[in-house]
Amino acid sequence: MASRRRAAEDKNTKLLRELAALPANKQCFDCLQRGPTYINVTIGSFVCTTCSGILRGLTPPHRVKSISMTTFTPEEIEYLKSRGNEYCKYVWLGTFDTSTNSIESEVSDDQRKRDFMVQKYEKKRWYVDPDIAVKKMQSDKQRQGVAQSQSFGTRSNSVIETQPLSRLLGKSPTALIVQNNQAAETWPHPVSSASAPSISTKTAAQNHGSRSIDLLSEFGGDASTPSTQASAHFCSFCKIN
Repeated sequence: MASRRRAAEDKNTKLLRELAALPANKQCFDCLQRGPTYINVTIGSFVCTTCSGILRGLTPPHRVKSISMTTFTPEEIEYLKSRGNEYCKYVWLGTFDTSTNSIESEVSDDQRKRDFMVQKYEKKRWYVDPDIAVKKMQSDKQRQGVAQSQSFGTRSNSVIETQPLSRLLGKSPTALIVQNNQAAETWPHPVSSASAPSISTKTAAQNHGSRSIDLLSEFGGDASTPSTQASAHFCSFCKIN
């Protein structure tokens, strides 16, 4: 029996630490100090040691319990799971205008901190009905989710879309033919400038050869005739003319 109760207490302590690790619960709800060590069981908020003492002295006093040094009943655990600092902000600070006031300035010293908590809890200066507060909280979360999705979509559209090669070339792309040139595979050996004919010399020789062939074809010569016979025909033609 004792071991079962001990296991249940350990489970509750673990759950409380997980709730305390949520972003909104990492700061004291009343003074924004980091690392709350107490829970205001009256409203379900996470608070620091200093604020827990002030809460006990309010009218009516708030019931505060240490996270690590006390035990919590199953009913308290279920209650805290549906509360937390974010929920309490929409209820107890629902009409607090952050554009003209700041919580930091309201809790700059112990006296101002206590006055601020009196205004918040005893006089309920910024209190909003829980049903209205929950609807407002859900609406804000939904709006934030839409804004984040739109922001993500904008970043995604800014990235250039990568398309496959088949889409870029079309349905019937022209085949690419690669010739296997045996000569191109061999790296050319360097040739000295003295032994290598110049480009102009090669060009002149090619042009001369082409003109000789054209003249022979015009005068009835045969391109396959030896050069001596072609010269004789050409000279006889000159003598006749």
